[in-house]
Amino acid sequence: MTDPSDATAADEGGVDEAVTRVDEAVTRVDEAVTRVDEAVTRQVRASSAPIRQTSTFAPAEAAAVTAELPAQRPPSPTFARRPVEHIRPRRQPAPATLQILVWLLALIFLIVAVGAIVALASPNALSFLRNSGPAALQIVSSTAG
Repeated sequence: MTDPSDATAADEGGVDEAVTRVDEAVTRVDEAVTRVDEAVTRQVRASSAPIRQTSTFAPAEAAAVTAELPAQRPPSPTFARRPVEHIRPRRQPAPATLQILVWLLALIFLIVAVGAIVALASPNALSFLRNSGPAALQIVSSTAG
């Protein structure tokens, strides 16, 4: 029969080999990712590099001397610039009570306007309002006396 300690040692050796293979695979993947990152970085830098322009008012030798900062024309304005004026600060909204009062007056005006239009279009449409006034006064006068 075999000794159990020999079987345990064999299992540990197999596990160690598997761990070593996994570590090597991880290292290869890391190296591949690093190569891809470097290639992408080179591509991005190449595509975003500024285009060097030669100066239209200086000789080519001057452009070679100032290659770090290429001479460029200022952009031509496509619209007329307005003169600088005093900038007014932004106005604050009206107080809440004033806003409510204005909306209330607008609502009253709207009700009166609708009533006037209805009265002009069909005078009998608002007859219930004309007839209800004296009846209300009779109820008040009968309870007072």
